[in-house]
Amino acid sequence: MGLRARTTTFILFIFLGCWHANSQESDTLISGTVLADRRPLENANVVLKGTNQGVKTNYKGEFSIAAGKNDTLLVSYIGMRTTEMVVDGDAPLEIILLPKIEQLDEVRVKGKKRSRRKTLLADYPTDKSLIKTSRGILDQDQSSSFFRVVDGEDLVVIGDILTAIKVHFPNMVVDRTTNPMDPTVYFPSLSDTERAVIFDVDGFIYEKAPTYLDISMIDRIAVLRRNAAFSRYGPQGAGGVIVINTKHQTRIDEAGIDRRYDNMGLIDSIYGQLNANGLATVLPPYMIKITNAATQKEALKTFESQKQYYGDSVNYYLDMADYFRKKWNNTKKAQKILEDTEHIFGRQAQSLRALAYTYDQQGEWDNALRIYLKILKLESKAAQSFFDVAETYARLGNYRKSLAVYARYEYAIRNLDSIPFEELGADYLMTTESINIIRLKGKELSITTDADALTDVRNTRLVFEWNTEQAGFELQLQGPNEDYYSWENTLDTTDTLLLAQREKGYLSKQFFLKDEERGPWKLYVTHLEKSKNIPVYLKVTSYFDFGTPRQTSKINVFQLAPKQIPRFLLTIDTSEKTTLY
Repeated sequence: MGLRARTTTFILFIFLGCWHANSQESDTLISGTVLADRRPLENANVVLKGTNQGVKTNYKGEFSIAAGKNDTLLVSYIGMRTTEMVVDGDAPLEIILLPKIEQLDEVRVKGKKRSRRKTLLADYPTDKSLIKTSRGILDQDQSSSFFRVVDGEDLVVIGDILTAIKVHFPNMVVDRTTNPMDPTVYFPSLSDTERAVIFDVDGFIYEKAPTYLDISMIDRIAVLRRNAAFSRYGPQGAGGVIVINTKHQTRIDEAGIDRRYDNMGLIDSIYGQLNANGLATVLPPYMIKITNAATQKEALKTFESQKQYYGDSVNYYLDMADYFRKKWNNTKKAQKILEDTEHIFGRQAQSLRALAYTYDQQGEWDNALRIYLKILKLESKAAQSFFDVAETYARLGNYRKSLAVYARYEYAIRNLDSIPFEELGADYLMTTESINIIRLKGKELSITTDADALTDVRNTRLVFEWNTEQAGFELQLQGPNEDYYSWENTLDTTDTLLLAQREKGYLSKQFFLKDEERGPWKLYVTHLEKSKNIPVYLKVTSYFDFGTPRQTSKINVFQLAPKQIPRFLLTIDTSEKTTLY
């Protein structure tokens, strides 16, 4: 059933109704590729929904199947979430499968009151056959798959951690030629395509080697390959997994602290090592000087004197505005600094966007809208510019204007032959926002809709936005059940969806948290690049009871430090419906 509006001038984006139409066209041969973790997935099942017709993918992840327009393909694989794909033409499909992460029920030890996990944690300090992973504790002696654990005391302190590991696993290949600053690790296999090793460090999953770790801080290391890696990590671990436990985490366990893996011990360990080498992120020099001011008059004088050195940096002005507002409660001065920022950086979209984020966090939607409209003039073809304006109109309660902006973008993009509008692809963020407005405000806008039946929305939604296309970072979410989820925004990505979003000018990403995993979700970020000296600001909007009349949201803004270390940002508690630093 399509969406119908009594007023139609701004409903061009209501396009999902065609899903329910039956295809009247003859079948054609549809081809495509199935990927997992950005790599081809062999032997995945591709079935025509409602029939017993199906095929399997080849070693390149490729398939071909006879299907008609509007038919639905079911794509499945062991350990992965089943995905549905609607055929919308004869163009090759690219289908990305995500891991199905299931939390195992806690195993009880007969005759004891504590769980097997707690028993293993208690035995860990003395039992060198145990290794802690993000998927639980593994016992080398009891595991059905072979793997080997190396005591940290047996590591030779030569070179970096990869060199120390290679001494114990000579067949490990370390590629330092392709990218000397970011070596890649492989284990030889019989296949033509070598897959890189991933790293599980105190519960954090990394695709890049943690060469920053001090060898003397390593408690033990395990190398999982083939079945041992795949059965525990799915396709992500197909190339092998190197599990690293640090001594800091071990000391926490030995102290009997009963808490979930929050990995802050690892982060503290890294910060400690960086401090030892004088590399830790510290306050900017201008903040150190101004925080030493004994009076507001002295602080104002310091602010003016430092302009000649830092006045060409937007973060200087934003930090100063925040300082005068919080330290001296001088909102008038803070506002004047923000107005100066708008004037000085009026032709720099990335700086203006950081300024708009400041207004967003303060709930000053009128000021934010003024800035976003300026950015739209500067970047009139970028999807993010339209999204920011439409989102701010909605926050101001002008939902009709918000829908008109979304419609204006869709109309413009549909007239560009090279970049179609993708309601479930690169443009899904706009689809989500516009349908949610119609669902919640359709009656007062005189729009008759069945939007509730068209989207599968979960209660907690996270929207991440950043101010510059040069930003490179990795987000990691730790769920209440200790599951980990990560997403990378890298400048050299091969992710076709991310590339399509960049082509359209999106600087945003949305995630929906599992409704069945209620409780605190911890959010971490690792800044991967210096972004060509452009300050990177990350806006995190947390929505609770999304898509219902009870919907609320909270905006938090962070400036990313340039160092490649995990940083805790905030906790999103889906039970209490709050965010905490």
